[in-house]
Amino acid sequence: METTEYNAPTPVLARLQEDFERIHEYLFKLSDEIRSERISRYPIFIAQLQEIALGKPIPIIEHLSLNYSYNVSLLEELVKKDIITQDRILVFKESWKRADKYACFFLVTPLEAGFVFIPFDGFQVAE
Repeated sequence: METTEYNAPTPVLARLQEDFERIHEYLFKLSDEIRSERISRYPIFIAQLQEIALGKPIPIIEHLSLNYSYNVSLLEELVKKDIITQDRILVFKESWKRADKYACFFLVTPLEAGFVFIPFDGFQVAE
């Protein structure tokens, strides 16, 4: 019987973390821009294995060899496309982590999809 430590990431999350180590600075700046220009209080990064029609590509990281491809989206788009239903908006907002401290990912794989928050803390982010 195989056991894993409680904090050990799954392979899917480990690949996301690996990418995050390479692109966190770009994502931090993009998140800050979205919030400071009052586009949305809820920037969400789409991490996907296969292209889905959600969000917009992030040009500065498109050329990098990453485990996932990434788009940037907003809570408002996910509501409009019924990924987050009207009756779940409040629940989502209550579970939201500060966008200046965490990157929010909507991680989409062939078998599942869900939200993941990764802290910017611990990574060098140039202001």
